[in-house]
Amino acid sequence: ICQSQPQHQSYTSEAQAHEKDSSKKANSTKGYLLFGTKKCPNCEIAKKKLNEKHVAYEFIDAEEMVDLTQKYDIMSAPTLISVNEDGYEKVVNASNIINFVDRISLN
Repeated sequence: ICQSQPQHQSYTSEAQAHEKDSSKKANSTKGYLLFGTKKCPNCEIAKKKLNEKHVAYEFIDAEEMVDLTQKYDIMSAPTLISVNEDGYEKVVNASNIINFVDRISLN
């Protein structure tokens, strides 16, 4: 998994409708998925921030959970997926995840 990719992307139901593979649509359940690898130091930074702010999330090992990694088009670690009723939002790299978590914890 490479480290370079646009930092932040949102995917809405409308945008997803244009995708050829409907399996890329997010589940209708809300939640956070943190994609990373076992040896990724930046993944540990992202986990620490999520834990500090008491944000419930599921850690997904991108190398082991290939189907989910492909479903959300994960190209770098760490990547946080925020799933909501309208689709999902993708936040890429530890610094962007930290900023995102700070922003949501204010709400």
